[in-house]
Amino acid sequence: MNKLRTHIVAVALALTPCFAYAVEFNDAFLQLEPNSSVNLEQFEKAGYIVPGRYIVDIYLNQRFLQQLELNFRAEGQEGDVRPCLPPELIRLLGLRPGIVWPQEAECVDLPAISAAKVRYSKSSGRLDISVPQAELAYRDDDYAPPETWSDGVPAAMLDYRLFYQRTDNGLGTSSSKVTSYGVAGANAGPWRLRSNYQFDNSISNGSKLKWNYTQVYRDLRSLQARLAFGEVFKTSDIFDAFSMRGVTLSSDERMIPQSLRGYAPQVNGVAKTNAKVTIRNQGRVLYTTNVPPGPFVIRDLNSTTQGQLEVTVEEADGSKQVFSVNTTSVPFLTRKGMLRYKAGLGQADQSRSSAKPNIGTGEISYGLTDTLSVYSGFIASADYRSLAFGFAKDVGSWGALSADVTQANAHLRNGQDTSGRSYRFNYAKKLERLDADVRLFGYRFSDRNFRSLGQYLNNLDGLTDYNDKQRVGLTASKSFGRTTLYLSAEKSTYWNAAASQRVDMSLNRDLDIGPLRNVSVNLSLQSVRDQSGNSSRVYLSLSMPLENNRRINYDLQQSAGSTSHRVGFSDSSRPNHNYSMSVSTDSQTGKPTLAGDYHYTGGVLQADASASKQQGGYSSLSAGMGSSLVLHAGGLTMGNASSGETRLLVNADGVAQVPVYGSGALTDRNGYTMLSGMGPYLSQDVRLDADNMPDSVEASAVVRRVVLTEGAVGKAEFPVKVGRKALLTVRLPDGKMPPLGAAVTDLATKHDVGMVGDNGLTYVTGLSASAQLEISWGQQSCRLEALPADYDLSQGGRDALCAPLAK
Repeated sequence: MNKLRTHIVAVALALTPCFAYAVEFNDAFLQLEPNSSVNLEQFEKAGYIVPGRYIVDIYLNQRFLQQLELNFRAEGQEGDVRPCLPPELIRLLGLRPGIVWPQEAECVDLPAISAAKVRYSKSSGRLDISVPQAELAYRDDDYAPPETWSDGVPAAMLDYRLFYQRTDNGLGTSSSKVTSYGVAGANAGPWRLRSNYQFDNSISNGSKLKWNYTQVYRDLRSLQARLAFGEVFKTSDIFDAFSMRGVTLSSDERMIPQSLRGYAPQVNGVAKTNAKVTIRNQGRVLYTTNVPPGPFVIRDLNSTTQGQLEVTVEEADGSKQVFSVNTTSVPFLTRKGMLRYKAGLGQADQSRSSAKPNIGTGEISYGLTDTLSVYSGFIASADYRSLAFGFAKDVGSWGALSADVTQANAHLRNGQDTSGRSYRFNYAKKLERLDADVRLFGYRFSDRNFRSLGQYLNNLDGLTDYNDKQRVGLTASKSFGRTTLYLSAEKSTYWNAAASQRVDMSLNRDLDIGPLRNVSVNLSLQSVRDQSGNSSRVYLSLSMPLENNRRINYDLQQSAGSTSHRVGFSDSSRPNHNYSMSVSTDSQTGKPTLAGDYHYTGGVLQADASASKQQGGYSSLSAGMGSSLVLHAGGLTMGNASSGETRLLVNADGVAQVPVYGSGALTDRNGYTMLSGMGPYLSQDVRLDADNMPDSVEASAVVRRVVLTEGAVGKAEFPVKVGRKALLTVRLPDGKMPPLGAAVTDLATKHDVGMVGDNGLTYVTGLSASAQLEISWGQQSCRLEALPADYDLSQGGRDALCAPLAK
């Protein structure tokens, strides 16, 4: 009989959403036992919702917008229950400015102020908001409107990387040093304070700590711009990048749709041994990492990095490679009728230069048509002036190009006045049919008397520069099947020095050889010719996979008349861990070298170590680690952010060991964890991993959508309950049971924790040891007796008495 009753109620509940009209249930039909009761008032109206607060998924025009807890309230004479739409939700919609709505109202009647429609599906917990496109300020699905941007919470931070290196040349001489670099900063509202530090400690040079690029900045949303004060690295699309102390204002393309944004530079090279690679721009360390022997590619530089990069490869045997990479930007186009600009006023602050004249600078680009833009810029000081004009053109299937001319006048240290011009042409093309990308990114011809700002400052310091004549660079990449080809070449000629050139080419291919699958072959060629001489390097490697992410590797490397062979083994079978071992020999010494390295990437720490020993020769040992610390109102949280970048704090209501989906991160003892790599001005969803939560933890909402401004420390809060779960059979003192559908509330949190089922069977979650539960239906309520402190769901169900409360 009880099974029949359960099936009837289940059918009634399942069919409820299918009817569009009111239904009146006959209680007698379900009262199969005299002492039973059922509370079905919520099912007697079509789509009836019990007033209260509910977690709902909100969709705008069929696209997920946010998951929020909304208050559903009874309104009007008929008591219709509707969701309360708070002002913060209305702002997320991005309505056009002409739509006026009460900003301070507790609830906004959206259909009353627009042609929008609001519909709630009780069965799916989904609130659909339909707004005509004409009433939205933005129509780009990939663009998050400024109303959705968050400046985050007040916080202080330290992102650091620490390295130790010890070398012994095998002849009785050894050296060791500790280096560290990173960014310290603080956030308050839209304002950001950042300062880079560099620390070196060695026996020969002692300890040195240097702070540079200290600045305060913020975004200006109405101008889609960035305002900065202090030591600013001034990037430029027209002139060579330079540093200055002062104030800058520049439009920020990250605030516009992603399709219009620039690209990040790529650095390629080849290491002979376990090596440390350091990338600098005007003396400032941008990036440092340890790499194993062989070709390396660094792609994760910031997209705003511009100018000439100095790359230093410090080998385990003490030798160094130093080369430059030009990151001049590809042609850019400005949308029709839009303006891009950069302006700065202050004092030149070039690294290693004592000359610091006052300067003013400005750049502007305007879109004349959909395919044609014009741009101009200037740099001006008392004794130096530079003025540039140019255009950028989209030539359709032929690609995009730009051309400009720069006139520079300088009063040099010896009293001589010089005047010269520089001509530049840029071209970019994506060859769709060939799946290839070609960039002719830096053809430039300069007069003998042309001086850039950097050359002028060096002249004031009495330094002699190479006087540029021509520079041309080409990068190209091509993928066909399982083969990838990459080519980078640059040649420079000078009026007062011999020419220099650098060529890098790499070919990668995956092969299937008999039973062996995904065998990887790599061929890299490198040729460098400059004022210090000529050098070339050939690298050939073969990598064969084994089971469980293990591989056997062989490589051959030839450079400077020496040929080396190396055989190695690598293991990435453990998540977050990677190690490798190798033995190598070279024709120059004939001595074998044993080497190994280890890398760990965790939720709050990155670490690596490497060691090598040559028989009867050198030995080296290096180790590194990095992490991030953020101090905020909720405590101190560790993570893996870098360079003062945008990050997100996930707060799980103080509950530890809550996993975040897709990141491997777990909340700490304060209930926080940090997610790095959050792109500014982008909509990003953050989810808790509900499938892997501890048994005692339950989240009523598992997804949040965030859009953070540059450098923000965002915060996403999730309502998480932790505690016991209980299966109770509830009875009143007279032996009857509370009606089916009665709500169970935790008096401590005021949250619903369950609902009475058939025959008084009630499942509740998130109970503390001293939880007090109250059951309410209609105008009646009762309070459950306290559960034993040692009770757990694993002990099975138990009976519970509910004492009625006075009305």
